[in-house]
Amino acid sequence: MLGAGQDACALGSAKVPSQEVGLAILGPLHDLDEVAYLRFGSVYRSFSSIEDFEKEIRNENLFGGPGTTGRKTAPDPPQPTEGPSHDVS
Repeated sequence: MLGAGQDACALGSAKVPSQEVGLAILGPLHDLDEVAYLRFGSVYRSFSSIEDFEKEIRNENLFGGPGTTGRKTAPDPPQPTEGPSHDVS
């Protein structure tokens, strides 16, 4: 996730604007954690409405859409099995 900093060093720059660092982190974050990607990206892409979030979710196929990468939705919880009933009288 240090690509922006490494790129700046390669160019001989001592400073990297925080906006560039934030945008550079989005790619690896997308693969690591979709919720974190969406929350972090909303700041660095200046989301201003729910429609911005919806568009990003659709465009990036987040949360189990076709072609997603990274974390998926949680697996279904285990189903209870039927066992002997215990009458507590």
